[in-house]
Formats: sequence, structure tokens, C-alpha cells
Amino acid sequence: MSDQRLSASHWSTINQALEVLNIPWDSAVSFCFGLSGLLKVVVEAGATRIGCSDLILGERKTVLAEGSLDLHREALALLDQKIAQCAKPPLNWNRAKPVERGFLVDTNQWEQESPYSALNKVLPLGPDLGALVALWQPPILIDLFIAPGNGGKFLVHQQQTFNVLMQHLGEICRRVWARTTAPNTEGLCRRIQQKGVTAREAEVLSWVLQGKSNHEIALIMDISVQTVKNHLRSAYPKLGVENRTSAITSFLTSP
Repeated sequence: MSDQRLSASHWSTINQALEVLNIPWDSAVSFCFGLSGLLKVVVEAGATRIGCSDLILGERKTVLAEGSLDLHREALALLDQKIAQCAKPPLNWNRAKPVERGFLVDTNQWEQESPYSALNKVLPLGPDLGALVALWQPPILIDLFIAPGNGGKFLVHQQQTFNVLMQHLGEICRRVWARTTAPNTEGLCRRIQQKGVTAREAEVLSWVLQGKSNHEIALIMDISVQTVKNHLRSAYPKLGVENRTSAITSFLTSP
């Protein structure tokens, strides 16, 4: 990437974008939609894909996919490798997190093959750009990829703008996920299951109780909106209720 300096107007745009990203988002999903919208304006991204991986389970879910973003097979293989390595590194690797300095992760102490060396940096993938952002509380790895609009390529200042934003994204995401992640979702699901619903129905209902819409639940669970509706339609009779509102009321008023 060229060392061409960003102009004052570019820095003004970046600062405005950071102000928007730092507002108190009500959910990680809405934050991702906001981030995607900003990237369309700030770097003229034509497509965005954001995923979230549980570093304990090693499982990835797509949080948002807007536009047509067809990553090269090599890029997808790299992403899968990084996620797997960050989640379950070989036994001879130190599992301690990298030392953080400000918004950046200092990876100087890590060997070249360490998967963490790719964190909070821009990953050029052909014409596309990507980044991996690690959150340690909760232990999550976020992957973000954008493609240029109209089948073109990102200009130098757009790449540099994306790079600056990525340097701040880790701290912003930490606040968003810490604020919007339920403290004991598993316990909530177990409590709901005691009412006779299946584990999957309990998971859907747990998000309903946290105020999520069907669309948000579908994105969080990586299922279709229709599947969410089917789970709710099946669960309501088991709870003795007819709709979402009465389900929430029933749960909140029950012992």
C-alpha cells in the first residue's frame, strides 16, 4: 500500500465516521448494518460481508452480507485457516492474547506463523479488502470484507481510509459486543426449556425476550426469517400463548 498521505478532507470524513460508529448501538447486528452503510459512503464499498466466530467453539456465523461479494477461493481458505488457528491453535503456541497498545495489537513478540499477526490489519485479497478484529471479552473474532463498487478497484486513499478505520474498530467493537451480549444466554435458554420447548425454540425465544426482531434473530442464529417464525409458531402453544407479546409477558410473570 502506498504511503500517500490522506488529505484534510479525508481525515474529516474519517472523524465523522468514527463519531457515528461510537454511538450507543442497541445491538451488534444494527452496528454491523451501520458500519456497512458507512463503508459504502466513506470508501465506496460495493459489497460488505461481516462474520463473527466464537473463539472457544471455533464456530463462525455470518452477521451481515450486503451486495455481491465473491471472495477468491484462496481468500476463503485463508479466512477459514485464521479462524481455526485463532480458535484452536496448536499446542506449541502460546494461547495468551497479544499485548494491546492503544487501538492496535502489538504482534512483534509473536512468530511470523502466529494467526494473531493478522489481527487489526488490512488484508488485501485481490481487489477486495478484509480485516480480522479480535475481542477477548467475550472471546470473539470478527471478520470484515469489502469489495469495490462497479467491479473496479479501491483507490489508494480509500485503502488508507479503511486501514485507519480498522485501527479503531477493535475498541469500538469491544464496547458494542460487551454492551449487547447477554450475560447468561445459556442460563436463560435452560430456564425456557423447562417450559417444554426444544433447545432451538428456547434459543429463539431467548432472543425474543432480549427484544430482538425476527430479522435480527435470523442474522444472529444464521437461519432464515421463516425458520424463526416456524420455531415461534411451534413454541407458542407449548407456552400456552398466542403471540410474541404474550410470550414475553408469560415468561416475565412466571416464577
